[in-house]
Amino acid sequence: MSKIPLPSQVRLSSARELAASARPVGESAPTGSGVSSRLVYSSDSSGEFSASVRSPFEMLVQAAKSVQVAHAAAESVEPSRASEPAPSSRAGAPDSLAHPQRVRELQEGFATLSRPIVLIGPMAAGKTYIGSHLARFYGYEFLDADHVIVERYGEVSDIFEIFGEAHFRDLEYRVIKEVLTSPAYRNTVFSLGGGAPMTDAVAQLLKDEQVVYILVDAATVEPRITGNKSRPLLQPDPVTRWQQIFDRRSARYEELAKFTLDARGGRPISEMTAEIQSFIVNSRKDSNEPA
Repeated sequence: MSKIPLPSQVRLSSARELAASARPVGESAPTGSGVSSRLVYSSDSSGEFSASVRSPFEMLVQAAKSVQVAHAAAESVEPSRASEPAPSSRAGAPDSLAHPQRVRELQEGFATLSRPIVLIGPMAAGKTYIGSHLARFYGYEFLDADHVIVERYGEVSDIFEIFGEAHFRDLEYRVIKEVLTSPAYRNTVFSLGGGAPMTDAVAQLLKDEQVVYILVDAATVEPRITGNKSRPLLQPDPVTRWQQIFDRRSARYEELAKFTLDARGGRPISEMTAEIQSFIVNSRKDSNEPA
C-alpha cells in the first residue's frame, strides 16, 4: 500500500518550483492549507485505501449531494414498497448518505459562525504566537497568512529574491481575500504579515472586519529579530530597518484597527488573549453576532 503524503511533503518546497508549476490565474489552489480542512479516508472494493483533503464546506456540499441521491432513490421506489425503510437505513446501506436534518444543521452552523478575527501589526509583533493561543484558549480556529503562502508557493525569502515584493504582495492579497470571503474560515483567528495592510486592496478588504492591532516597540522585538535572516526586508540591520518600516506603517495599522492590544514589554499571554476576547464578545454583542 502506498504511503499517504503529509501536507509538508506535497507543498512546493521553494519558489523556484513555482516557476515550473505555476497555475493559471483563477485555477484552484492545492488543498490542505486551511486549518479547517479534514483528511478523509476511503477504500475501494479491493480494500485499497486512499485519502483526500476536504474543507468543512466541501464536506457540506458532498453531504447535500448525498441527500439528493437518497431522495431520488426514494422517489423511484415502487408504491408497494413505499412503506419499507429508506435506503440509508437498510442493512448494508452506505454510511455516507446524510440525514436531511444533519445537512440543515451543518448549513445553519456555517450561517451562524462569526466573521474572522484579523490580527495586524509590525513584523515580529507576536501575531502568530498571540493568535494561536487565543484560538486554543477560546475555541477558535487559527490561520496564518504567511504559513499558507509558504505551504502553497514556497519560502517567503525565495519569492522575494526570485519574483520580487510586488509578486509576493499579489499572492498575499489572493490568500487574504480567499479567507475573508469563504464560509469555511468563519470564526477563525487570522494573522496577517506586517506589510499586508499596506496593500490598498487588502486594506479595503479589512475595512469592515474585526481587526486587532498588536502594538509593540523596537525594544520588545529586538531579541526576536537580531540575527534572524528569514525576514528579507530587515536586512542588513534588523533593528534599524524594523523601526524605519514601523514608522511608515503605523498610521495604516491605527486606521484599520477596531481594537489595539498593547503587547509591549513581554506581557503574559493569558492576559493579552483575555483582553482580545473581551473585545470580541463586546463587539459581537453590539452587532448581534454570536459570541
